[in-house]
Amino acid sequence: MNIMNSVPIFIKSEMVQYREEKEGHISITPSDRTVTERKLLNRTSKEILDAADGENTVKDIVEVISNRYPSASKELIERDVTTILFHIWKNGIITWKKGGNPFMSDFMIELSPNEKVRLAFEEDTKELIEYYTTSNARNDYYSPLINISIKEPLFIRHSMFTLNHLFFVYEKDGKIESVVIISVDWISSVATIIGMQNVDDKFIEYFPKIAEVMKKFSAKKYNKIRIIIECEGHDEMRLMLRKSGFESTVVLKKEIEDRDLEMFDYDIFQRGNNVE
Repeated sequence: MNIMNSVPIFIKSEMVQYREEKEGHISITPSDRTVTERKLLNRTSKEILDAADGENTVKDIVEVISNRYPSASKELIERDVTTILFHIWKNGIITWKKGGNPFMSDFMIELSPNEKVRLAFEEDTKELIEYYTTSNARNDYYSPLINISIKEPLFIRHSMFTLNHLFFVYEKDGKIESVVIISVDWISSVATIIGMQNVDDKFIEYFPKIAEVMKKFSAKKYNKIRIIIECEGHDEMRLMLRKSGFESTVVLKKEIEDRDLEMFDYDIFQRGNNVE
């Protein structure tokens, strides 16, 4: 989807909080967006939101901003507008007309002509629910620290809307083959894997790509991806994690619910720099 022909939509009344501040800034809190705290946006961001009326394309908005700042280069304004739109979209402040998502390709990496890894969004909700309903998932992993059903449609729908749980899918020939679910929290720099389905040796190849996509999503906020497993058994998973770039950081002896747990961390930026 061409970003310049896409139509962003901002609805002020749907924000939990919207207040104009000094020097043209605004403070804003999106609706039901638990991954996002209150944001302070600058004057240019406010001008972009004012123009995001559901009729103007991104190209139209670039023209509006260019007319207000004729001394600035068109190329610079276009880059600034698309960058700002990306961040306010990621934080749930705008949506896109007809459900379009021009940034989808930014969160997708091809492994081969018929294989790719990508972050799932709201438009993938139906496909994910069907995957969990119809697939014969094997080698499933669930965090021993959670007590929620990650396969429930309500959990999937809420995660797609709030992005407080990120669903990364590995696809082959346009079909979901495996899913990795990562929980994120805006007060922490560590994201945690809470579930994986159909995990096999292919994980070693595609997880570093998930980390690369995570790097784009996090904008250097999340620097580690963590997974916690039972110390008893799980030898194959432990080996697979090490081959994928995870390092064992600590063993918790009877510290949580009287169980022995091992914690593995993946350094997104250190490991990510080594991914080809």
